[in-house]
Amino acid sequence: MPEPRATRRRRPWNGIRFRILSIVVIPLLFTAATLTLFFSNRSVTATEREAGVRAVQAAHLLAANAQYALFSGEFALLSRVVGEERRQGSLAFAAVLSKSGETLTWAGTLPPGGVPARLLHEGRQTTRNMIYAAQPIRLPPPAPLADFDRRGSGAPQTLGYALVGIDTVPIAAYKTRTLMRAGGVMLIVLTLAALVAWQLSTRLTQRIRGISRAVDRIAGGELAVRVREGESGEIGVLAEGINRMAEALQAHQADLEVRVAHATARLASEKEAAERANMAKSRFLASASHDLRQPLHALTLFVEALKARINYPEVRTLVEHIEASAAAMETLFNTLLDISRLDAGVIEVKPEHFAADRLAARIRQQFAALAAEKGLCLRIRPAPFHLYGDPLLLERILFNLVSNAIRYTEKGGVLVGWRRRSRQIRIEVWDSGLGIPQDKLEIVFQEFVQLGNPERDRTKGLGLGLAIVSRLGRLMGCRVEVHSRPGRGSVFSLAVPLGSAELTHEVRMPAADAGFPADTLVMLVDDEQAILQGMQELFDAWGVDLIAAQNPEDVLATAELAERMPDLILCDFRLPGARNGIEVVNFLRERLASKVPAVILTGDTAPETIQALSAGGFTVLHKPVRPARLRALLMHILNQNKRKTAA
Repeated sequence: MPEPRATRRRRPWNGIRFRILSIVVIPLLFTAATLTLFFSNRSVTATEREAGVRAVQAAHLLAANAQYALFSGEFALLSRVVGEERRQGSLAFAAVLSKSGETLTWAGTLPPGGVPARLLHEGRQTTRNMIYAAQPIRLPPPAPLADFDRRGSGAPQTLGYALVGIDTVPIAAYKTRTLMRAGGVMLIVLTLAALVAWQLSTRLTQRIRGISRAVDRIAGGELAVRVREGESGEIGVLAEGINRMAEALQAHQADLEVRVAHATARLASEKEAAERANMAKSRFLASASHDLRQPLHALTLFVEALKARINYPEVRTLVEHIEASAAAMETLFNTLLDISRLDAGVIEVKPEHFAADRLAARIRQQFAALAAEKGLCLRIRPAPFHLYGDPLLLERILFNLVSNAIRYTEKGGVLVGWRRRSRQIRIEVWDSGLGIPQDKLEIVFQEFVQLGNPERDRTKGLGLGLAIVSRLGRLMGCRVEVHSRPGRGSVFSLAVPLGSAELTHEVRMPAADAGFPADTLVMLVDDEQAILQGMQELFDAWGVDLIAAQNPEDVLATAELAERMPDLILCDFRLPGARNGIEVVNFLRERLASKVPAVILTGDTAPETIQALSAGGFTVLHKPVRPARLRALLMHILNQNKRKTAA
């Protein structure tokens, strides 16, 4: 894999400059060295040969000049001849030997080991330090007396030997000088060649680096950059090609910018239209939800008031059926409300350390009877450890998973298991139900998806449980996974951090309220007359005084006539006119000069409404409100306020 451009190291031995220098210098070095050695060796060889020839000639000359002195026996003359020949011939030594090889006279320095014996027969010999030459000294043969007289002919008589030596030290010095001169010339030639190659490579590398910088800038988006042209050869062709490429890219970019601008404008228009449609849909759904919740809330209040006033069993049974239908509608609305609250992002995760067996006990308490009713076996493995997370949200997730498992299992059973994995606990819900096809594993977490309920049987749920589970899992930071085999069953799982027993706080249940405090007065502002009437009937049954009106001015006027300060304010969120429930509560508190506890009632489930109510810090009840829940909340708020006042 090639190194990134930003981190790639420069390797000079891989560069063009080094390669050019190598191409120029290495062959030139080889050629120069070869020629230098050839001509130097040739010159030295010629010098050595010339010295040998000179030695032979000197030996011949000495033999000729020493012939008379040796024949006549004049050794003084012979010594002078030897000395003169040594001086004139620049010899290392010169000597005359007898016929038997005995040295008669010499001039100079004889070899330390004496004259080689075979030299007299070979005539020439070369050692490391000396070139020897020997020549026999002979008398000429006598001339014949007549043409037919053969007595005077015969081999010449040898008198002795002339021996000379030439020192090879000057030859070695000459050889050294020759090699040094040749090496100097070679070094000069190589230096000049390297300088020329360096200049050429520098120019080439500078040009290539300039092209590389231009390419980098073009790659970085500066498409207006161009490479300087005017160069001949391949570099010029490369520069022209890069410029043509940059021009094409620039033209293509301009075309893309135009197309992107058109596409962006089209998408912006479509997005705006989609947002308008979505806002219209949201307004429609919010209005529809509010308008549907209002009569359902009134129906719930009237049913509760009616139950307190009937004495006939058959009528009570009918009222209970009406109450069950209203409760089913309330369940649907509350489930949709949970989706809206999750989408609005107002649900806060409050993690804490808690015992897992407490959660297991809650699951067993909630679903044991339901599983037994269907003939299923509900098994919950022991959980002797602690978890760290939001217990309420985790309980909601497991309740939905176990509820789904029981709903879609006809035989066998449901198992809730716990597996420890390092610092996490993997919670698994197994069932032996219908299973889920592999291509449907993702869509089961979408809203209103029910694979086993094509007829939309309400008793099999609404198709929102797994959608809530998925959203709650993401909110808690743990992904809900599913594995399934059609016809064999499914397993849903999620991993929760392991908790600590030392950090676990015991949960203490609050003491039950005995009832409403005496002379309790509640203010109610709602624009629905049916709700006002139903609330009046309900509060009369509870023995609580209620001042109800469709606007805050009327409830204030009634309170002033009664000369009483309200203990609590109930106010609808969506009211006629420009004011909403938050503004009405603030208006009433300002006129009463007291921060009276307040509860906002609303049938609006739009995410922005939920966010606004959450930011205001108000206690909120979404319509339809079950009377028991409303009673419990009011008693809790009133008794809590009473304890604060007493303190």
